[in-house]
Amino acid sequence: MSSTSAGEVKTVKQRIDKRRRRTEGQRTYYYYDKNSQLIKGFYHIADIQERQGDLLGALSTYDRALNVAKEVGAFDEIPFLACTCSRVSFRIKHYNRSCYYADICIFNDPTYVESQVRLGRALDGNGLFHEALTVFLTAIRSSSISSDKSKMVMYFCSSAVKIQTKDLRFPEEIFAFTTPRIWTDAAYGLITEGNWEASQFAFGRTLFMPVEDTKIYSLRPFYNLKLLTPNSWAMEFLGRLVENGSVLSSLADGTDESFLHAYFRMILVTGRYISEALNPYVKQEIDSNESLMFDSEGNTLFHLIVKEGAHNPGIQMFLCQEMITMGLSKYLGHRDRADRTTLSYVHGNDYGLQLLFHQNVPGDLKDDEISIQEEASETMSSLTVEKGKKLIKECKELGELQEKGGDLSSAFTTYDEALSVASETGSIEDIPCLACTCSRLSFLLKHYSESLHYADICVMHDPNKAEVKY
Repeated sequence: MSSTSAGEVKTVKQRIDKRRRRTEGQRTYYYYDKNSQLIKGFYHIADIQERQGDLLGALSTYDRALNVAKEVGAFDEIPFLACTCSRVSFRIKHYNRSCYYADICIFNDPTYVESQVRLGRALDGNGLFHEALTVFLTAIRSSSISSDKSKMVMYFCSSAVKIQTKDLRFPEEIFAFTTPRIWTDAAYGLITEGNWEASQFAFGRTLFMPVEDTKIYSLRPFYNLKLLTPNSWAMEFLGRLVENGSVLSSLADGTDESFLHAYFRMILVTGRYISEALNPYVKQEIDSNESLMFDSEGNTLFHLIVKEGAHNPGIQMFLCQEMITMGLSKYLGHRDRADRTTLSYVHGNDYGLQLLFHQNVPGDLKDDEISIQEEASETMSSLTVEKGKKLIKECKELGELQEKGGDLSSAFTTYDEALSVASETGSIEDIPCLACTCSRLSFLLKHYSESLHYADICVMHDPNKAEVKY
């Protein structure tokens, strides 16, 4: 029997160990590959469940895929699966679970920006708004894609408006990682989602930030009168978008309504005029397409202003004057489907509009309803103006006494009545001073929206009045 040297024994052992390691490696690869397919299978099933609306079932299946990934060490799959679980948990309002999965994602890949967004939204859902802002700021700082940053700024603003202003610790460093365009995109995105309060917060950050490029937005989301009425600030946002390339005609996209009727209706409900610089555009559009002047009921823009603007005589008179200045007075004599002209809808005591229309309706369009003798017109004019001036003077004297006596609420009511008289009687020169006084009293009463409304009226009638700018 031949003897075996120690060197040969060592060589045999090395061969056996090598073969064993190769076999174990093949088994490990097979095990990993098999479970990798299992992960994909679970994900595919969960995706179908989510699409069908079975969110609880989808979350359970996504979680199974995540657990398999943990078991086999599929570390590349864990961040995505954990983030997906966080997203679905948020959708079913399981905010604690959403935070849990987001933390798993961040632990396995701190650079996975979406996990920061998921964590921030989950914290917001739990009412931890300050903590959510901190997380969103981290996500904004980490992201390098502008469109992603805009979305994160949207979430940031949504959380910010839920905090009382006095308690908000606004991180000014956010501006180092964003641009005016990102904030504008965020403000617009929030408008499209119906979150106008958060949009106002975002837009407020852009007021003193020049937009560095031109971008065209559809203005259709702004034409929501129910939401626009308490959010008159949005008219300034609308004006800024128009200045930077957006087209006013997109206001009525997807509707049968004339975009000019939509535009004027927005002015009437908010009491805010965008800019006289748009007048040439409006005139040009009407000249090239006369149908824009009419709606489906045959109402001209004059009909619209008179019918829907009675609650705001100042803006009503202003718009009519602007229309006449644009050379559109020829439409004053047109009749709607009820066979009525604009003047027939003017209230009997609204002498200002009556006189304005009588003075500007073309002679060839006058009919029995609106033609009156010049002598009668002049008599009515002189009596109305004289009576209005006297009433305005009396209201101003009374309002002054009430203000000195500390009764600001009554003083405001008195001056507001004087403003209405000035609008109705055509005492245009009195309107700026009265509107400015109403704005000041509203401010003292902490009625800031009303203060802004009256300030707008003043600026419309006298853009050079310095006091209103303060």
